[in-house]
Amino acid sequence: MTEIRLLAGLLISIGMIFSSGATAKELTDKKMADDALQNILEQYDLVGVSLAVALGDDVIYKGASGCAVIADAGAAKCERALRPDTKVRIASVSKLPLAIVAQELAQEGMLDLDANIADYLGVGFRNPHFSKTAITTRHLLSHTSSIRDQEPYWVHAPGKIDALLKQTQPYATAGDNADYAPGAYFSYANLNSGLAAGVMERVSGERFDRLMAKRLFEPAGLDVGYNWSGVSRKARRKAATLYRSVDGEWVPQTDNEDILAAKGPYFLKEEGVGTDAYLASYSPGDNPTLFSPQGGLRASAVDMLSLLSPLRESDQFVEPVWQANADRTNGDTLNDAILEYGLGVMRINGNEAFMPELTMVGHSGEAYGLFSGAWLLRAADNASLQKSVRIAFAITGARDAWTAGAHPSFSPPEEAIMRLAMGAAGIGETKKHGKAHHDDPRPFDKSRDAQADVEAAFALAQDSGKNVLLVLGANWCHDSRGLAGKFDRPELASVIAKGYERVWVDVGQRDRNLDIARQFGIFELLGTPTILILSPEGELLNRESVHDWKTADSIPYDETLAYFQRFAASPLKDKR
Repeated sequence: MTEIRLLAGLLISIGMIFSSGATAKELTDKKMADDALQNILEQYDLVGVSLAVALGDDVIYKGASGCAVIADAGAAKCERALRPDTKVRIASVSKLPLAIVAQELAQEGMLDLDANIADYLGVGFRNPHFSKTAITTRHLLSHTSSIRDQEPYWVHAPGKIDALLKQTQPYATAGDNADYAPGAYFSYANLNSGLAAGVMERVSGERFDRLMAKRLFEPAGLDVGYNWSGVSRKARRKAATLYRSVDGEWVPQTDNEDILAAKGPYFLKEEGVGTDAYLASYSPGDNPTLFSPQGGLRASAVDMLSLLSPLRESDQFVEPVWQANADRTNGDTLNDAILEYGLGVMRINGNEAFMPELTMVGHSGEAYGLFSGAWLLRAADNASLQKSVRIAFAITGARDAWTAGAHPSFSPPEEAIMRLAMGAAGIGETKKHGKAHHDDPRPFDKSRDAQADVEAAFALAQDSGKNVLLVLGANWCHDSRGLAGKFDRPELASVIAKGYERVWVDVGQRDRNLDIARQFGIFELLGTPTILILSPEGELLNRESVHDWKTADSIPYDETLAYFQRFAASPLKDKR
């Protein structure tokens, strides 16, 4: 990743939409956001990251860092930089526009969301284990249909969707501990989108990709499309490949060079099937999985902001259809990542550590090494906001299957991007422990003589017997500020005061005061903050965990307290 990082620094393609007469503060904020986005790229070892933010009607930030295409997977050479308008396969965020158009068809009387889908697709579209209960389009859009994903949940051309259902029988059966009938139980399944697209094709008489373009994308002026259908050649050729790391090399997962250079829609087909001939003879409803309605939309972070617009004023798009009950017996919450779901829309409430008192609606996506998100914070749902906030991002080249961060619905890098977005909108992310996120302490001072501060701390430690705590971070970093905020909480503040001589060391973008860490055998900072705990004699006591704090703001307070209690001026034999 070294060359990607070097090129990302040179090619960082971040633009902020301000008036031509931007103020000094706006320019400073832009530079801080640019630097923070670059830091997220490096901290989580990504191929690329793009972000767009809107406050009310105005797009106030759009940026990207990293690579859209890697020329040499082994050497990780960046062929083309990622931009905020670079098209990517946005995965399950694709379900959101599908649901918007489905509801538009319902408003016009073309589609009854509560009618049996068998009325549209045929008699075979019913769960045989609950033969008296119809599956409806509302059930499909809210993942309460009793459909369960089987492999495959798509059909290669020229196959048909009814044959897939006969072959895989993707239905829940009756159970002892919960009611799995249509409408009773939430279970996320991609096949729901394929069936919903089939209903939409049948009622409109149009192929899914064309229907979406006609109803939503073209009126909004968007150069986007499912499986590249309708996307201009110029945008397609400048799009991003999605990668995973395999044995140390970046391996394309989708949208490789051949696909980006091709013309026309891309879809899975059996050998010998001609694209043009097949599409010319396609009958709406035969195979609505063809254009991957569950995840195949190609769009940029900026495009995703527009896709959120219909949600801003209309309650019908954001009200939950399903909500988890207290004992979670009415749905698979994916470890509480999804507790409320509407028609193609997730509804997520913040917790104490991440976006408390705020409600987000939209959708997330994850596939092929990509994490994506399109989230709206409506002023109508959040009394603390005067204007709505729209946030859209794409992360490419994720190496790891991340565990949840401070909130079960988001991974640590997603949380970092969301916090950056809220900062770009000039809004305190949340109230944490009675104060806004932007009010977290900013204790790092680049003007100080860090070496002198460290030497002074060791001099005090010789007399006090306390350990020396070096916090290497920066004020631009929300994790550094978040940890500083936790240090202000009474119990931990007491532990720090009694057990440590503390020094705040400003490391900028990991380009300042790095010699401080090197003195104690730490030759690279993997993120900020980095924590060094040393005996009064200078022995590094927490060598195995110095880098564990780069997501400090997401680490629960109880774990933070226990950690610093463990190392606070206790006998050396206990400090392992």
